[in-house]
Amino acid sequence: MEVPVSVVIPAYNAAGTLIKSVESVANQTYKPKEVIIVDDGSTDNTPNIIEKLKNRYGKNWIISILLSENVGPSGARNRGIEYSSQPYIAFLDADDAWHPQKLESQFYFINRNNDIDIISCKFSEGFNEKNNARLDLSLLKLNIINKNNLLYGNKISVQTVLCKKILGLKFDQSKRYSEDY
Repeated sequence: MEVPVSVVIPAYNAAGTLIKSVESVANQTYKPKEVIIVDDGSTDNTPNIIEKLKNRYGKNWIISILLSENVGPSGARNRGIEYSSQPYIAFLDADDAWHPQKLESQFYFINRNNDIDIISCKFSEGFNEKNNARLDLSLLKLNIINKNNLLYGNKISVQTVLCKKILGLKFDQSKRYSEDY
């Protein structure tokens, strides 16, 4: 089943990990409408890997944006958000992978609860041997997070997020580290 989701993947010198990340998106039980890979001024073989992925999965499914200089993950994500054409956006870093049912579980939930605009789940550190995924969907449960909770630490990891594009979400481009907070 295809769902109206744009997946935004910032990639900087990610030639060694990008294929695995995109494969984890391609292997979703609910497939996103598009994948936007933003090459953030890579100096390695990342642009060639992106072309190989476009040939493998289709130029209409993978959209590539090649930045001439490195703007950092926040700037790359923001550029991907600008190009996204779907009402929902999910984020994945080029060195992470998703559980095969990540989009199915999250889209099913958010699509049936109109008052929820963003959803995330916990993730596992390290890769699961069975499916190479860092997300632990057995931990996908409803947790209410408010501004007070965030004062004590970030409860949301960017690669676990699915949100409505209408939120106008933008990342702070002045932050080069911990930018997903």
